[in-house]
Amino acid sequence: MPLAKSLASLVVESSPPGDVKDTDRPEMGRVGMKRLFEMRVKKRVKQQYMNGRFSDLFMKVVADPKTLMDAYNCIRVCSNIDVATWEDSVICFESLAEDLANGRFDVEANTCTVSTRGGTTKEVLVLPNLKLKVVQEALRIVLEVVYKPHFSKISHGGRSGRGHLSAFKYICKEIPDPDW
Repeated sequence: MPLAKSLASLVVESSPPGDVKDTDRPEMGRVGMKRLFEMRVKKRVKQQYMNGRFSDLFMKVVADPKTLMDAYNCIRVCSNIDVATWEDSVICFESLAEDLANGRFDVEANTCTVSTRGGTTKEVLVLPNLKLKVVQEALRIVLEVVYKPHFSKISHGGRSGRGHLSAFKYICKEIPDPDW
């Protein structure tokens, strides 16, 4: 719970050993790779659904090194880094998962704060470092699985794959002859 409060206060199935790396598939584009990484996490989330509810998602899914690695790979796929030049990870996912599971992950220690000089009002910008971005991405994927079924079909704000254009298309489809 303290981690959730800390995150809220801020502004703003991995391959088995010996398998072919996902990054070694040149025919799979960035979107396909991101879907693959997200599907692995979503599969882990769905395995925790029993008796009509999700149980222990944080400990068994978010604080899992495989989930954190897949979240990290989702971030890398969306970055401007050439997929062919990916190096091995720069984060130790096992220690990050252990810190999350034991409640030792410090949100403030994983941010960088930039503030304006002088003046009467001081503006502060809080930027997450890579570890915090990985945790946020893992939480985003997990929460999407839990809450996506509860969103209305016509809800377009802040959802992946839905924006102002999809909202406009939906309206045009539902109102055949608008007189505006």
